[in-house]
Amino acid sequence: MHGVNCWLMGLSFLLGLLLTFAFTIRRVKREVPVSATLGAAGAAAGAPTAPIPSAGAGTGAGSTAKLTGGTLPSEAETTTMAVGGAPYGVGSARAGAGGVGPTGWTIKGNEDSMLYHTTDSPWYDQTIAEVWFAEERAAEAAGFTRWDKGRAKGGGAAKLVGGVEEVPPGPYGPGSTKAGPGGSGPIGWTVKGNEDSMLYHGPASPAYDATVAEVWFKDEETAAAAGFARWDSWRKKKK
Repeated sequence: MHGVNCWLMGLSFLLGLLLTFAFTIRRVKREVPVSATLGAAGAAAGAPTAPIPSAGAGTGAGSTAKLTGGTLPSEAETTTMAVGGAPYGVGSARAGAGGVGPTGWTIKGNEDSMLYHTTDSPWYDQTIAEVWFAEERAAEAAGFTRWDKGRAKGGGAAKLVGGVEEVPPGPYGPGSTKAGPGGSGPIGWTVKGNEDSMLYHGPASPAYDATVAEVWFKDEETAAAAGFARWDSWRKKKK
C-alpha cells in the first residue's frame, strides 16, 4: 500500500509539471513593447542625419547662402549649413574657430574696422575674419567698406611706385602709416615701429618676424627722423 501511494504521488507530480510547462511555454500572440531606452535609440538610428558642414565651416547652427556659379543666390537657393549663422543676411556667415569660413567664400570681414578684404588685399592672409561674405556686394550691403576704398583715386587698387605702395602721411608724417589689421603694413614697406619701446625693426632684426608693428615706415631714415631708435642701437651705446 505504501508503494502505491508513492507511485501515485510521483505520477501527480509529473502530471502537474507537464501541465505547468504547457501553460507557461506557449506562442506569444502579441508583441512585447520595447523599453523606452531601446526605442529611442532605434528611432535615432533610423532618423536622417543633418548634413555635415564643409571642412572650412564653423560649428554653430544657422543658415547661409548656397554659392551658385560664383554669384549671390536668392533666398530660394539657400541651403542649411552649420557655419555659425548669417549675421548680415543671405551671403554672410559667422566665422568659425580660427576665422575659418565656408568653402569657396573668399571675402573676409572685420567687424572692428568694418572693412572687408578681397584676395588682392595686402592684409588678406593676416586678417582673421570675424564674418565671411559670398561676394563683395553682400559685404557692401551689410555696411562694410572695401579695404582699399579711398586709398587711391577712383577707389581702385593701391597705387604702387617702384613696387612700394603710396599712402597718405601717417602719424609721423610722410613715409609713416598706422598698422593695419594684425599689424600689417603697406606693400613694399619693410620697417616696423613699436611705439611702446620707440624702436624700429628692419628685416635684419632677429625680432622682426615676432614684432607686431604699431606703425610702419617706408625706410629706416624716416623711422629715425620720427624719433625711433634702431633695434640694435643699445649695442652701439654699450660699446
